[in-house]
Amino acid sequence: MLTNEAAKSLLTPRALEAVHCTQSSTHVCFEEDCEYAIAFFEHPEWKRFLDQDCLEGWKTYTPSTFPGSNLNVAECVAKLQAQIARTDYEIREEMRAIVQRWNPEYFGLPNKCGGCDAELPPAKGYGFVLCDICEAGRRPSKQVTLFPTGKQVGLFEE
Repeated sequence: MLTNEAAKSLLTPRALEAVHCTQSSTHVCFEEDCEYAIAFFEHPEWKRFLDQDCLEGWKTYTPSTFPGSNLNVAECVAKLQAQIARTDYEIREEMRAIVQRWNPEYFGLPNKCGGCDAELPPAKGYGFVLCDICEAGRRPSKQVTLFPTGKQVGLFEE
């Protein structure tokens, strides 16, 4: 979440156009499952900062933090340290794959089925789209399922 002023000064207009969730009068919010990758693509240092913050949290971890958990603290810390050590380029490449899958319009890509690249109607605001062939493994019925809503829309419907 960024204030509108911070978002306008720190993010590209393309990033702000790709936001599908909340744009209130005071803040811009990137949905945490997919849209966060747009902000991290443009600012990999933000991803690194959050990973570093998470790593700091592990310093206070005790077995009583998560009763019944068999978390391997050393393994979790090592994974976070590896994430933090990545270059901006490496972080951007990870984020690029997420953005291309869920927000292809950010890169000026047409809306296509995420499974077979079939052309689909514009689905801005709904996220990742699959055609019926990919969704159900059967012959097409000229319907697509918009995710995460589950709404069914005709394949050639405008």
